[in-house]
Amino acid sequence: MKKTQKNNSYRKYAIAGLIGIGITGMAFQLLSYRSLHGSSLFYIAIPLLLAYVFINTMPSKTHTGRILKGTTIVLLLSGPILQEGFICIVMAAPLFYIVGGIIGAVLDYRVRKGKTKIHSSFLLSIMLMMSLEGTHTMFTFDRFNTVVVKKVVNASVTEVKNQLNRPINLGHQVPTYLKLFPFPSSKDFTGNHVGDVNTLNFIYKKHVYFNPVIGDLKYQIVNTGRNFIESKVISDHSYVNTYLNWQSSKVSWNEIDSNHTEVIWQINYERKLDPAWYFGTLEKYTVTLMANTLIKYSATPNFAR
Repeated sequence: MKKTQKNNSYRKYAIAGLIGIGITGMAFQLLSYRSLHGSSLFYIAIPLLLAYVFINTMPSKTHTGRILKGTTIVLLLSGPILQEGFICIVMAAPLFYIVGGIIGAVLDYRVRKGKTKIHSSFLLSIMLMMSLEGTHTMFTFDRFNTVVVKKVVNASVTEVKNQLNRPINLGHQVPTYLKLFPFPSSKDFTGNHVGDVNTLNFIYKKHVYFNPVIGDLKYQIVNTGRNFIESKVISDHSYVNTYLNWQSSKVSWNEIDSNHTEVIWQINYERKLDPAWYFGTLEKYTVTLMANTLIKYSATPNFAR
């Protein structure tokens, strides 16, 4: 008897998972057709729809349990079935769990307290309104962002300038979080004079160890001065461009004394994913870490290759 119940549970897990992955796949294709796959319509509305499916199909004692189990199955299957990259799954997972967890918690609370459906209906209305972010300019928060990082390095101004005039080749001592993302390395470095065009190569292993996606980013030096170099991106075919649009960069330096220099690295970029409260925070943190890493390896002689 117990074995039969266990088999039935596995069967329900499989059915619910396939229904969930089918809904996710179809929704992604439809939204991609209208260029809305990066909007909250995918990252909030789809978890809402999945929550409804799992409440009615997934075996568990609580609504929250059903939703989170089903969400986990969909996320695990999205790689091999939908061919989603590891980084996309990692970035989307917390948001799917947040939306599903909130819905489940409210429904479980309603069951425990014997509340009416009005509470869950109100929450559903709020969530649906939030899912409109990114679908139209009037529902979109500012996408353009600037990150500025300042650090004092143990080097003279001359040493910093010499280091900046070398090809970008970031080392391996970087935050673990950054290792999740495609990392740049110089492919074609012509220099840091006005008009020079340099190329960075990004290699992203879509499924962690295999299926590499290779793309180049070209940037042009647009302005230089006694203590700064300013560049802008002129083309970007890297995988990073699917969720973030690099725009321009400015590195400047100020002498503190003969052995210490303040380096300031400014990066301007455009956020391409919604909602802003989630992806805006995530991308700002990522770009800040990248700016720190650029100062560490591209402006500090002690970390020269």
